[in-house]
Amino acid sequence: MTDYEAVIRRLARSGVEFIIVGGMAAVLHGSARLTQDLDVVYRRTPDNIGRLAKCLRDVNPYLRGAPAGLPFHLDADTIRHGLNFTLTTDLPLSKLPLWQQNDNVPFEQSRNVLLTAPNFGDARRTTTDDSNR
Repeated sequence: MTDYEAVIRRLARSGVEFIIVGGMAAVLHGSARLTQDLDVVYRRTPDNIGRLAKCLRDVNPYLRGAPAGLPFHLDADTIRHGLNFTLTTDLPLSKLPLWQQNDNVPFEQSRNVLLTAPNFGDARRTTTDDSNR
């Protein structure tokens, strides 16, 4: 079962700066779309990358679709040297895509087209196509 609330709370409580994009962003804006993953754009500052790595450390992140047994360790250095990761984890999601940008727009610029959506007990930001908001 997909538990978006648990994953969003985990990221938020860890102090990770992130934006929800993709299907879940559409759902938060009222769409009836079904999704089984949580697409996240994360801020690429050294501190935030460290918080993200620490947040996911104990949920066994692994590259989705990669053969079992490959030596993969998601830590701050791995995130710093990569950009986008689609992970499987012990979290209640089918996959957790982590993006350094959304549609070729980096985190800092994406923040300009956000709508704050109060959901899951915390105010989370999600993207919207209406840049006038």
